[in-house]
Amino acid sequence: MVQPNAFVNLTKLENLNLNENSLSYVDLELLNGLVSLKFLQVEQNRIAFIVDDAFKGITNLEVLRLAYNKLASLPYGFAVSLMTLKYLTLSNNPWSCDCDDLHDFKEVTYELADVIYDRHDTYCFVNNTKNESFAIGSKQHVVGLDYWSICPNQSVIFQNRTIEKHREVLNYREVQALTLTLVLLVLAIIISTLVFLNRTLIQVVIYNKFGIRFFSVKPEENKMYDAFFSYSHKDEGFVVRELVQRLEKKDGYKLCVHFWDFPIGACIADTIIRSVEDSSRTIMIVSNNYLDSEWCQYKFQTAHHSVLRDKSQKIILILMEP
Repeated sequence: MVQPNAFVNLTKLENLNLNENSLSYVDLELLNGLVSLKFLQVEQNRIAFIVDDAFKGITNLEVLRLAYNKLASLPYGFAVSLMTLKYLTLSNNPWSCDCDDLHDFKEVTYELADVIYDRHDTYCFVNNTKNESFAIGSKQHVVGLDYWSICPNQSVIFQNRTIEKHREVLNYREVQALTLTLVLLVLAIIISTLVFLNRTLIQVVIYNKFGIRFFSVKPEENKMYDAFFSYSHKDEGFVVRELVQRLEKKDGYKLCVHFWDFPIGACIADTIIRSVEDSSRTIMIVSNNYLDSEWCQYKFQTAHHSVLRDKSQKIILILMEP
């Protein structure tokens, strides 16, 4: 015998085999705590009934074996509570064909027809019928069983209970759909928030990997240049060959580079200040040569001062390895 609440702490258990355990019924206390259960085997017992809320809280059950017991009927709402089932056995039970029991049993065989593995070996027994053509004690195959023939005077009751049952199924599916929608909505909000917070990094990675730019960068109004290049003249070969050529010719940016944009004979200090102010950004190629140059340090101080004064000004640092 299995003690009540014997599995209450086994919340991660997925497979439970209780075959041949002399069980006489299935209730909530037997399955309490088995929230992760997927496979339940209770065949070859003496189970005579299943209480209405026996499977409450078990939302992932896929396999249920009930064959070789003493079940005559199933609880109301059995099919609705087990909509996740993929495999069900019912044969070798003394199912009742009486009108009071047959409706619920017929509903189960209808709602779960695709998952009842042994439906062609499942029969019910007539113990009480209002149709004399069915002998008391006769065995009827549940597949294709005509409820109206056995219970000809139960049409109104049958229709009302069928409507109620279908409403329960629809409500269950509506709850599932609503839950799934809410989960997807929450995930969409989380993903959108993460993308928004990391949008700049994502754009840079995608551009570097695939050359795709999602947002066109417009130069700021009243700025003559998109960027002013600040670098040591000793690094001029790298700057012109690797950076300026690509940014101007391939990407179409207008750059301020001192060796062709600074006026001849003009004051260098004034020209640096004016070039920084006329550019949307200042790109600094930081190398050991740059750090050793007093003019480069002056350019950095000028750009830094411009950033503090003009919030739209940006400094882009490119570090050159020695």
